[in-house]
Amino acid sequence: MTVALTRLDPHIPDPIESRRRAAGRTVRAAYATIVFGILAFFVVYFGRPILYLGGPGSVSSPRYLVSLPYIVQINSITVVRGGSVKAGEEIGRVRSPQHDEIVATYMRSLADIAGRKAELRVKARVARESLDAARSHLQLAEEAVQLIATSSAASLNYRIDMSRERALANKAVVSQEAEAAEASTQLAALDEIQPATF
Repeated sequence: MTVALTRLDPHIPDPIESRRRAAGRTVRAAYATIVFGILAFFVVYFGRPILYLGGPGSVSSPRYLVSLPYIVQINSITVVRGGSVKAGEEIGRVRSPQHDEIVATYMRSLADIAGRKAELRVKARVARESLDAARSHLQLAEEAVQLIATSSAASLNYRIDMSRERALANKAVVSQEAEAAEASTQLAALDEIQPATF
């Protein structure tokens, strides 16, 4: 048997439909919250490295060619657009890695020059101090060769040894004189170099 149900008044809300409608809205809101929450998580998780840089690092700025030898990086600018600037007034601060490299190279060159000058002074002094002894040795060797030349008792081997000794003594004198003269010349040339100041 079929029973037809009719509503008494269309303006009175049906309690079953009202509960069903409210439950449907709650389920749809919960479902939408879960779906959009998952989407938001993926967007933030994968999009954050593109928008925000994390971790240690340095902020770089564009480089401008201020003068020919140096490329500088601007640290700070104290003037504003449209402001007047007087001669000698500081307008900003820049840093140049090339300038630092040139200063370091210059300091290394000064250290090399100082070391070379000390080495040349030692060589010149050793050559001057040993020159008298080398000359005395050469004089004795020449006297011995002259005595052997007049004597017939000396063997041929002894004469050869004495001649070799005189040649070695002569070579030592010439070497000491040349080393002393060259060291003095190089010291004079190095003393003429006037170090520039940065």
